Amino acid sequence: MRSLISVGVILLFAIVALSISTYVSMGVELSGLERQFLGVGLQSGKGFFRSELNCYVPVIQISSLLELDPAVSLNFRLGNNFTLYTGLGFIILVDLHEVQAFIYSDNSFRVKAGIRLKLSELIHIFGEVMTIAGLVDSPYLIGWSGVLYVNAGIGLNY
Repeated sequence: MRSLISVGVILLFAIVALSISTYVSMGVELSGLERQFLGVGLQSGKGFFRSELNCYVPVIQISSLLELDPAVSLNFRLGNNFTLYTGLGFIILVDLHEVQAFIYSDNSFRVKAGIRLKLSELIHIFGEVMTIAGLVDSPYLIGWSGVLYVNAGIGLNY
């Protein structure tokens, strides 16, 4: 638990110390429970590597569990205003009633890929596809949950 808190503090420091963007998003599961979810996030950095802290909560059945996803993304700028990105991070569940945080699984992680379009120096929009992958005993050593999430949002750059 201490290492989890340490990683969170380091990530938050990096977000505050470097250039940041904040964003809100809305998404839906395409398989699985087919829930809609609301997301908010912070992202630091403007180069190839960026750090992120995302928070997701189901919209229809608001529960006491929040999903936090600290992640790292790789960004491929294809023009002044167009970027492709991919990201990887672990999943932390936060129980607001019990005031506890725990890692979803020690061998599962969130994987995402998307596009970002910068509308102005201040505003950007994005669309992404996310899933949960994990380490398994297979020829490729990586398994897939079978659940896809489609997410779109708008953000502010600082």
